[in-house]
Amino acid sequence: MSVLLETSLGDIVIDLEIEACPKTCENFLKLCKVYYYNLNAFFNGNKRLLTTCPTNIPTNPLFTPIVSKDFLAQTGDPTATGTGGQSVWALLNTTNSSSAPRYFTPELIPRLKHAHKGTVSMAIAPSIDTGNIKTTGGCGSQFFITLADGIDYLDGKHAVFGHVVEGLDTLDKLNDVFMDQEGRPFKDIRIRHVLVLGELSRSRSVYYY
Repeated sequence: MSVLLETSLGDIVIDLEIEACPKTCENFLKLCKVYYYNLNAFFNGNKRLLTTCPTNIPTNPLFTPIVSKDFLAQTGDPTATGTGGQSVWALLNTTNSSSAPRYFTPELIPRLKHAHKGTVSMAIAPSIDTGNIKTTGGCGSQFFITLADGIDYLDGKHAVFGHVVEGLDTLDKLNDVFMDQEGRPFKDIRIRHVLVLGELSRSRSVYYY
C-alpha cells in the first residue's frame, strides 16, 4: 500500500510497511482518508526532539528546527507548532476522550532503520508529568521524512513505517529551502492533498478515498 502526498514543492510517493507496522500504518492511512493531513505545513517542532537532533543544528529556548538541511522535514501537526496532532482513534472519538488516548504505543522494528534518505517515521512524543498534567507519550499524527542517508541516531527513538519511492527530487527541494535563524522555512510549504494508492504505487492506477 502506498500514499501520494501532493505538496507545494512536488509529489512524494510513500510505500508503507503494512505487515511490519500494522497499527502505525492503519493510523496513518485513516488520517489520510479523513483528510487530516491536507494543508498541513512542514514546520518547526518544539524541544521534544532536542535529544535526537545533532548538536550542529541551531536552537532557541522554544523551538528545534524540524525542516533542517541534511536532517529531516516534519509535518502532520495541523497547528504547525510541533505540539499538536493526535491519533485517528482520538480524533474520531467524540463521546469519551479517556477511552481513546491522544497517542498510541510506537511500533519500533529493529530492522527498520533511518539508513537512507526518504525514510518515513512517526515522531514519538515523550511522556510528560508536571504534577498537574500527566500525558502518556507515543505516536499521534506527526511524522517526518529524512533528507539524508545514515541518520542512525534516530533508530530506536522514532518509529519507521515507510519509505519514499517517488519524489526524491521533491525531497531535494525541501532540503534546499531557505530558513530563518530558527529553522523555519521562509516559503510556506504544505501538503496540498493526500491520495491513498493501490498496491502498485508506481502505476497510480487505483485510488482509495
